[in-house]
Amino acid sequence: MPHERIWTAVILTGAVLATGTVVVRPTAKAPAAATSFQPAALTASAAGVRGAINDPSLHGGEATPVPTPDPTAVPTPAPTAAPTAPPPPPTAAPTAPPGGGLWFGVLQATEAHAAQERGAGITVAALELNWSRYEPAPNQFDAGYAAQMRGRMQALRNAGLSVVLDVGMQYPPAWVFDVSPTTRFVDQFGDVWHGSLSEDVPNAVWDNAVRNAESAYVARVAADLGDGFYAVRAGGLLQNELRYPHQQYNGHSNVYWGFDGAAQAQTPVPGWRPGQPGAAQASAFANWYMQSLTDFQTWLIGTYRSRFPSATLQLLKPSWGLRPGDLAAAVARNLDGSTPAASWGTLEMGLDWQRQVDAIHDPKVQLYNSWMERGDDGGSANTMAPAHYLATLGAARGLVTVGENATAGDPPGVMQTIVQRARAWGLAGLMWLDEGTLFGSSASLSVYSSLMRA
Repeated sequence: MPHERIWTAVILTGAVLATGTVVVRPTAKAPAAATSFQPAALTASAAGVRGAINDPSLHGGEATPVPTPDPTAVPTPAPTAAPTAPPPPPTAAPTAPPGGGLWFGVLQATEAHAAQERGAGITVAALELNWSRYEPAPNQFDAGYAAQMRGRMQALRNAGLSVVLDVGMQYPPAWVFDVSPTTRFVDQFGDVWHGSLSEDVPNAVWDNAVRNAESAYVARVAADLGDGFYAVRAGGLLQNELRYPHQQYNGHSNVYWGFDGAAQAQTPVPGWRPGQPGAAQASAFANWYMQSLTDFQTWLIGTYRSRFPSATLQLLKPSWGLRPGDLAAAVARNLDGSTPAASWGTLEMGLDWQRQVDAIHDPKVQLYNSWMERGDDGGSANTMAPAHYLATLGAARGLVTVGENATAGDPPGVMQTIVQRARAWGLAGLMWLDEGTLFGSSASLSVYSSLMRA
């Protein structure tokens, strides 16, 4: 499967606590478990090396992954007693990035570097929260942590930066897995999904109790921090992206995640498993599986919009995405895992971008892809780079697209290529992963600044 952002996958050795927020920083090389779904033929360099779409190595041949162990638990301090009502939110109106054209931002922004970054030309900074810190027990909110994040938000704004909010849905509290019997994804082999830090997320696609918990959390964050954000990042699942878990798990491949009790109660073909005979069943299952994730996207948009009426919503769509003909080809083979889209994982993860974009009716939504290192293989819908393809889908609906690099520590040459692509593909913005690399690698803030101003 094509490469996707790997910086928060299973890199526990780089995990640190930054003012109470879990921040996973990249190591020089990601563990094998984090990259088992990246065939070498599609991991093209950002310098323009084209992945061989028809390379035979894409049709299987990947090593069977070993399930990632659960992350070491991070101690959660006792919450500060929540006030009877949240404090009044800031009254500042949402601030769009100044100036026209392509804007530039940074992830994991801190107060210490905010003024320096604004002076270098960065106009957008991300504020990342941690749900497990914010709400360590049901309806018990850590007022001290909320105040800390509120202070960081204000410091970024005071430096002249427009703030993008990530509520940290990818860091769920342990209690959310107990709100119903169907809070975890289950595949057709009976395996229950357990992921590593930022990937161990509950099943909000089919479990309404999980959705209710997430909705209540979003409401509290909005009450505490207000609606003064340029944008809110929305994906809701692994790494806060819009995708099902991986296509390889617990020694199995071609893994689909629609077999928990809540999902099976809704499927049009209960009990049917991918690869079994039945063209009609394969078609019905595939469309239901893709539509369920699209319906979750619609729920996400409505949930965030009800609490952040002025902010832009960024829908995080990772990896390569299904391309024209991919779904039909897989259905023709009864979803047996033999097609390229299945071996890459774009099928099992539900990355039906055309369907998802067609379902968007909110004009203040931005599409967002996190693999800017990947270049075009050609000019068709099947050979464009993922961010470029997503931008064409969005443009047809009047929606703009934002890009992000996938690997922290990209060298200056890669940074230059990424910035050039962002301009060439008509993107609205580019977020850099992450602030720490701008102050500790060769692709420094000064390099980023020179490319911004070029």
